[in-house]
Amino acid sequence: MKTGTKVTTSLASPAPGRLPAGGTRCAADRLTRLAGRAILGMPVASPEVVMVHRRRSPGLRSAAVVEVEVAAPPARVWEVLADVARWPGRTASVTSLEVLGATTLGPGARVRIRQPRLPAMVWQVVVWRPGESFAWVTTSPGVRTLATHAVAGAGEGRSTLTLGVHHHGPLAPLARLLTGRLTRRYVEMEAAGHKTAAESASARGERG
Repeated sequence: MKTGTKVTTSLASPAPGRLPAGGTRCAADRLTRLAGRAILGMPVASPEVVMVHRRRSPGLRSAAVVEVEVAAPPARVWEVLADVARWPGRTASVTSLEVLGATTLGPGARVRIRQPRLPAMVWQVVVWRPGESFAWVTTSPGVRTLATHAVAGAGEGRSTLTLGVHHHGPLAPLARLLTGRLTRRYVEMEAAGHKTAAESASARGERG
């Protein structure tokens, strides 16, 4: 399936009106470090302090990081991303998603997600930065899994969406070995679904 996935590696100067690729990646990496500190039980510093702390969170292994360009403004992409109740209709990688004990997503919120070929898991939001990013974590024997979601502007009316899944714990290498390919496939499907939804909503808004 064509997902429109594009990982930027060029070091050339960005075109006028676009953010440099490093800036987008830096924002996603900053979210990963911030959330990584949370799941490791470390104090969560302010985003500015975490940005200075350049080292990766110790023991955190990335299973998949997918970046896509979206022809929609960041506010539109965030609106789609944060509307988790509609995820099952946007990607076949999510069978069902239920926010537990609340009607909307936010700090500390818990959600139960069911995915094909995987057991149902309860995730808890550990980082919530409205309009920019959020991260949630789930725990299973021997491994904690962190999923990150970040939106950044990429020029007029465009955005970059970066999704990541990372493991921590004594069984993290095994989890990556057993589920790494499936995890990446699901993250790609999720990114493609959000991209399509955001671009469709943006097009409707322009016509309206």
